[in-house]
Amino acid sequence: MYIIWDVLTLLLTIGSLYGGREYRIIRARARAQNWGNF
Repeated sequence: MYIIWDVLTLLLTIGSLYGGREYRIIRARARAQNWGNF
């Protein structure tokens, strides 16, 4: 499952470049999939 964290790190970096909207969406999806412990 470590690949997921690498992907999230990349998406977080991209989201920061775009202003964080993508990161918020990803975070919401993560909560929906019960990954909300981060």
